[in-house]
Amino acid sequence: MAAAMSRNLSTFLQTASSEEIQSLVDSLSKEDVEKLMVAAGKETMTASPATKATNPLRIGATVPNFDLNTTMGEFRFYDWLLSDESRPWTVFFSHPHDYTPVCTTELGACHMQSERFAKIGVKLIGLSCDSVDDHHGWSKDVLAREGESSGSSLAFPMIADADRSVVTELGMLDPDEKDSAGVPLPARALVVLLGTTVKLTILYPATTGRNIEEIFRVVTSLQMTANNGLATPVNWNYGERVMIGPLVATETAKTNFSGFSQEDLPSGKEYLRSVDCPEAGKVPP
Repeated sequence: MAAAMSRNLSTFLQTASSEEIQSLVDSLSKEDVEKLMVAAGKETMTASPATKATNPLRIGATVPNFDLNTTMGEFRFYDWLLSDESRPWTVFFSHPHDYTPVCTTELGACHMQSERFAKIGVKLIGLSCDSVDDHHGWSKDVLAREGESSGSSLAFPMIADADRSVVTELGMLDPDEKDSAGVPLPARALVVLLGTTVKLTILYPATTGRNIEEIFRVVTSLQMTANNGLATPVNWNYGERVMIGPLVATETAKTNFSGFSQEDLPSGKEYLRSVDCPEAGKVPP
């Protein structure tokens, strides 16, 4: 009975919001909680670990919904994520503060590449832990640096998270990076979403700027290999051969893709198979 309950609990923890998890914990006695955790192979659970039991940015997770205040108005996160059928993919990126040097270069690059992202079905949204007014002021600096001194708005919304509520729920706070008051700042996260589902997460330290071309490359890989059994190998670049996943039968691969090849290996196992790059990945976006 306890084991069955623990399996149900595991499913619940993977899909529930932090508020729902906290409500469950509050409704159980300490003894009940400990029994469930022992059955699941853990010793104890308190309210604090329960809220951290899931990683909201893990691959395959449904990102939490939020009420957002942005440079393009107020809206619910899901409403915005699902608002454009022609751009179902989203690149969501965070910054610790406005008027910071590395982040300024990144915002400028994203702004200049926004139309290119749109052509492959991707929209952009940023976040920084300052006010909307600060974001607008910072945007003018960003645009001026990119030679658009007459502009006042970036090509995408910037979320104002001055109280850090969004980055806290998403688990983005970096304990090693703090502001002048000693408050932890968010890590510089980059999340690729399809609808409301996390498909990729990359965390960058404050000293390392993001590579926009790498973002295009990984998004192309994600789109090209979605639900077809393909995978891109190490150092893959546009137009290069791609791998066949282990769940795809060889005959199916030969039928569905061109240029099938299988490598002979010392183990004698027939698992290293490749095919020509599909059209979707042949040229850079």
